[in-house]
This record gives sequence, structure tokens and C-alpha cells, in this order.
Amino acid sequence: MRPQVPNDSLSLRQPVRNTTLTFLGARDDALAIGTAAGDVRRYDIRTQKRPVADWQGIGKVGGIGVVASSSASDHELYVSDNGSSVYTLDARTGKILCGYPGIAGAAHALAPGPRGLIASAGKDRYVRVHSTPASGEDDGNERSGKVLDKTYFKSVPLA
Repeated sequence: MRPQVPNDSLSLRQPVRNTTLTFLGARDDALAIGTAAGDVRRYDIRTQKRPVADWQGIGKVGGIGVVASSSASDHELYVSDNGSSVYTLDARTGKILCGYPGIAGAAHALAPGPRGLIASAGKDRYVRVHSTPASGEDDGNERSGKVLDKTYFKSVPLA
């Protein structure tokens, strides 16, 4: 089964290069998929094979490496590209809610935790624990999480 992605501007079929996927929250009928082109697509498997949302250009370097669903909210996704960018993405609108600075290597594993924490394992051999900003009023500015702790490993930590 090949997911049906809309044709490009020349009416040619687009290649589908999925790199990662996750279920959205506790729901078992919605998926979020990252692609090699840096896009994040949301699928509702009850309705159709086409994505219900296609957010382009989320990954800045090398496509999407990891997509993880938030344990606190069904409407938040954690997304990492193959560069050094980690974001919190609104799963309803595709808007970047928060960025996480202080990562030197690509994060290849993300683990949402309790009480607004997220852990990232990077190819720079560090595991970092980040705080997530409190969800407040939308002021139009991208918020930023803080690195609370980081631990160095002798080898690259795996998921």
C-alpha cells in the first residue's frame, strides 16, 4: 500500500520517502510521519489513504530523523531533523511551538516524559533532559526549552 500524496505543480507523482512514524498520543487511529524531504504528515487511518495534513519544510537539514508523540497532550509532536534542531510541533496546525537549543549533534531518539520533560539522545554522545515551556497564551513568538541536565556516554546512546 502506497500512501497517496498529492501531485506536485507539474501534476507528477511525488516520491514517498518516509523516515519515521509514531502514533499520536493514546489514539490508535492517527499517525504522524516524517519524510526525507523534511515534511511531517498526519494521517487519520479511519478516513482515507491520503494525509489529512502535510506540513512542509519542518526539517531544516537532511529530512526528519525522529517524530515522537507527547505523553502530556495528544496535540503536540516532538520532531528532530538530521541536523541539530528539535522542535515541538502543534499536531493540529503544524505550527512550531517551541525550539530546543544547546544540541550539538543530531538527536536520533526523543523520549517524552512526565511533568513537561523530554529527553533527547544525540549523535554527539550526550543524553539531554529538556524542560518544555508552559502552555500559555500564544504571543506569536517561538518559545524555547532549556537543557536541565546532560550526561556524556562513551558510545552513541541508542533508543
